[in-house]
Amino acid sequence: MTTRVRPVATVLTLALLSLIPAAPAGTEPSPVIDQAGPAPSFRPAWGPVFNDPLGTVAEQRRILAYLVRTIDAAPAGAVIRVAVYGFSDGPVARALHRAADRGVRIRMVLDSSRRSKPALGLQRRLGNNVRAASYVVFCNHSCRGTTGGNHTKFYLFSEAGGVADVTLVTSANTVGETVDNQWNDLFSVAGASPVYDSFARVFEQMKHDEPVPRPYVEAHQASYLQGFYPAPGAGRTAPDPWLDYLDPVRCTGAKRAGLGGHTRIRVAMSAMHGGRGLAGARRLVALRRQGCDVKVIFGAAPGGEVRRVLTAGRVPWRGTRHRWVHTHQKLLIVNGVIGRDPWATRVFTGSHNWTDPAADRDEVVLGIKGARTARLYTQNWNYVWRRG
Repeated sequence: MTTRVRPVATVLTLALLSLIPAAPAGTEPSPVIDQAGPAPSFRPAWGPVFNDPLGTVAEQRRILAYLVRTIDAAPAGAVIRVAVYGFSDGPVARALHRAADRGVRIRMVLDSSRRSKPALGLQRRLGNNVRAASYVVFCNHSCRGTTGGNHTKFYLFSEAGGVADVTLVTSANTVGETVDNQWNDLFSVAGASPVYDSFARVFEQMKHDEPVPRPYVEAHQASYLQGFYPAPGAGRTAPDPWLDYLDPVRCTGAKRAGLGGHTRIRVAMSAMHGGRGLAGARRLVALRRQGCDVKVIFGAAPGGEVRRVLTAGRVPWRGTRHRWVHTHQKLLIVNGVIGRDPWATRVFTGSHNWTDPAADRDEVVLGIKGARTARLYTQNWNYVWRRG
């Protein structure tokens, strides 16, 4: 096994702790129950969580409920790290207060533009000294860069429900819009120390709110990739990591993972515009012309030129069909041929939109290999395509 680093990496030896049964399209495979109190029997599991803004309250709150249950399962002495752009959800904030009551150490790095009452309340209680056991701090720009902001969305638990090293990566902010205005996803990596360690190292840089010499960090393990932004000049004066993910994709010769022998590419992007959005649209058109089956779902901020490029290139796309409801996901799903592998499956998710400003912000991309992950994400993508 080899590990390729830019510049932080570890090698992953992962036992998937709790494989989740396959579910019908549009349903939630993870065992999520909204709960306001301690959940000692809850164990964070491997796999995705999807909310449904058009569903019941419980279906709308699936992602935030999963966060609450995981927080409530953290024992005294554990460490919870939170890096998120928007934080204002009352139940999640109350769960963090409960965790602090029982001796959990809580460390939060938020964006200075989103100083909500719940966030400020936690800061008053925990303080802002990053050398202390607990704290809440706000980055005034990109935490690890010179411009932009902190747009990341991840949660780290040193222990929760008896499982060590739990990493939750999501497209969702911890805010009300996540519930009934947006489709979002969360991916839970439970018990994988190398993934946890990669995120923790970047978090330890973020908390100081100071530029670092080489802010873009990419780590590869057997089943996962982590890309941490900012990536100064990406798509302009430097290579673009997002396009790098598509470089090895081949469109014909796909086995079971593809569609009729052709590689299947599905995108759900909250924002896709500007130079990077156009470059991505042109790459998708080129792949369609090479034989890939490509479809795109847009969120609230699709660029007009991006849509024109896709339309001219005969790439099917859809926006929202419901007022005030749209996808907030940042998904790229590939099923088919990658390099010399005709059985390949990849899911890329996280906080990173396909835009110019995203290259200058703190963002995270989580790449996941595996047919089960791709199947669950494709089911959800199909559901949003039909209902969105």
